[in-house]
Amino acid sequence: MKKEYKESDRMEDIICSDHHMLQVINSFGFTLGFGDQTVQEACFSQKIDQTTFLSVINFIHHPQNEKKPENSFPQNISPCTLKNYVQRSHDYFLHYRLPATRRRLIEAIDCSGEDKVPYLFLKFFDLFTAEVEQHALYENTYIHPYVNHLIQGVHPTQDYNISFLMKKQKEHHHLIRKKISDLTHVIVKYYKNQKKNRLMNDVLYELFVMEEDFRCHSMIEEQIFTASIQALEEKANQPRSLKNISNTSHSKKSQDTLNLLSKREKEIICLVTKGLPNRQIAELLNISINTVLTHRRHINKKLEIHSSSELTIHAILNGLVSINDIK
Repeated sequence: MKKEYKESDRMEDIICSDHHMLQVINSFGFTLGFGDQTVQEACFSQKIDQTTFLSVINFIHHPQNEKKPENSFPQNISPCTLKNYVQRSHDYFLHYRLPATRRRLIEAIDCSGEDKVPYLFLKFFDLFTAEVEQHALYENTYIHPYVNHLIQGVHPTQDYNISFLMKKQKEHHHLIRKKISDLTHVIVKYYKNQKKNRLMNDVLYELFVMEEDFRCHSMIEEQIFTASIQALEEKANQPRSLKNISNTSHSKKSQDTLNLLSKREKEIICLVTKGLPNRQIAELLNISINTVLTHRRHINKKLEIHSSSELTIHAILNGLVSINDIK
């Protein structure tokens, strides 16, 4: 039976005993060159929450933890540290690992002839990458803004919670795993370039490792991350008298901002977030396009917002629209 990692274990031993930890350590923001540092020493020197780090690596180190109840994780896990971990993971895959693997895939195939199979490999890889991009975009648009509000002590006034948001993420996780599985099966079955067989073997091995890393990433998001945000939601739902005074002032500021908006401006916000163009908004409200544009300028100025995506996030977090209405 695998042992639990502890604060006294050396970082070197953890990485060398389980190669999956290298990706996790990278996403936490650690840099290599640990020397003989223990977990406690490394977390202290690189300003990373020790409890959160140990919870994640022990969760991954023990496959049976996939069925672990959400309420069994330590209560003092840092949601902020986990959020940063998730975002770094996405950045690493999208901006380094996937582009690097694609370059190696292109090197391993021959697109100079009439054979369409090499193009099929690239097509499957790009579909896989697109699914990862959608996954990251959804989190950046909906989950992280929601979590940021909770971390600040403000419970947004909308009709959903982290469990609702994670249902969509679980769908993304399933599609990502399916896309990479389709890709590896196609390569194994149809690759025929004997001259570059070793190079393709390297690409294929990297894809298998990446598939396992995505599985671990999905488990962390669906269980540890979700559990930590649910704990924040419970705190945000405490009676008003138990909350920090700063939370009240922050909520009041958000409400004061909404009070600046006229009824017409709120109507326009709802229609914009539903994906309606200015011309259609003008027709529905029986006003001119110029009037719509004027209202939108006033809205942006009052809310200090500079794009439609920011407006959408603000509207959801403040209860003006439901996430189900977004187009």
